[in-house]
Amino acid sequence: MAKLTSKEKDKPVVKNGFTAPNYNVPKGEENTVAVKIEQVNFDPATGERLSRPLIHKTNPTQWLQFIEYHKTQGFTILELLHIPEGAKMIEL
Repeated sequence: MAKLTSKEKDKPVVKNGFTAPNYNVPKGEENTVAVKIEQVNFDPATGERLSRPLIHKTNPTQWLQFIEYHKTQGFTILELLHIPEGAKMIEL
């Protein structure tokens, strides 16, 4: 199983929160992590992309597990949309 690298473990938590300029945080979700992810899938016969990005929302505690294991489940994090204050920041 994939483990957080020492670089990711040492990455500081967000002090004032982060919100992408193109994302409006819904009311009541200020303490929720929101990221755009995709489990890339192609049609083997045509090569056409079948998968579409989706917004994944989770709490900061579950976010730590997601960043540790998302690759083993085939997910790619495409964009950080909202990281609340105190949550772990990652580099894409």
